[in-house]
Formats: sequence, structure tokens, C-alpha cells
Amino acid sequence: MYFLFLQWVLPKFVKLNEYFQSKDPKITESDGQMRITYKDLLYTFMDRDHVNQTPPHQINPENTQFHISRVYLGVKIMKEMEKEEVKNNREKLTEFHEKTKSFLVTSCVQMTKRYDFNNKLLPLLKFTCRLKRLSKAVRGNNYRPFYP
Repeated sequence: MYFLFLQWVLPKFVKLNEYFQSKDPKITESDGQMRITYKDLLYTFMDRDHVNQTPPHQINPENTQFHISRVYLGVKIMKEMEKEEVKNNREKLTEFHEKTKSFLVTSCVQMTKRYDFNNKLLPLLKFTCRLKRLSKAVRGNNYRPFYP
């Protein structure tokens, strides 16, 4: 089951890594991509309402008060857990849940160490692309300004 877990979770990190190693400039979209990935991981083991109502920089992934009892680990793992041999082995199942949850928590903690979710400017970078499109140098002289 560990391989199924890795098959499910690693593409999330690979996609994020590829995104930041892209040859094209992605700075205007980086904040949104980080927030999406961070929340996607948090949803797997934390209360959804808490994640949605709390600013990302205030969420402590290690705070077990908001952890849910049943961690979501993907459809393939859910199907695997329905098998009798897996259901009957409670010790291994408990160990599996603890280790995978620990991996997810550690991943989120490491993301908060590497990315400042409290930075006020990073979310505003998405507007720089639109502002550039509206600049006179880019749009030319065909458009009249709204003000004199």
C-alpha cells in the first residue's frame, strides 16, 4: 500500500517542482500554485472547515486538534483497504495510517518553512501581468484613457 500512497502523493510534489523549474517565468502564478498544493495536502488530514476558514499562515499542520480521524489517501488505497486481508490486519493498517499521515504533516510543515504564506506582496504579483497588458507600451495608441 505504501507504493500506492507514493503513486498518489508524489505527483503533487513533482508537478509543483516542475512548475518552479519551468523555463517560462511563473512568478505571477507562484503564490496561487503554492496555496493550492498546500491546501490540497491539508484537506487530506485536517478538518476542511478549519482549512477554509483559517489563513494559510495561521494553520499549524502539527496541531492534532484539527486532524480528522480518517485520512484521505486516494481512491486506489481506499479500494485496497476494502480487501479482507488488509481489513483483518489492524496493526499494519494503523501503522500505515500513522506513517502516511506523518508524511503529509511533515510535507506541509516543510512547505511553510520554505514559502511565506503571510507575505502580503506575493498574492499581488498575479496582478502585475494584467497591469502590463494595460500599459500604453503594450497596448499602443489605439485605446483612449478613461481620464483626461
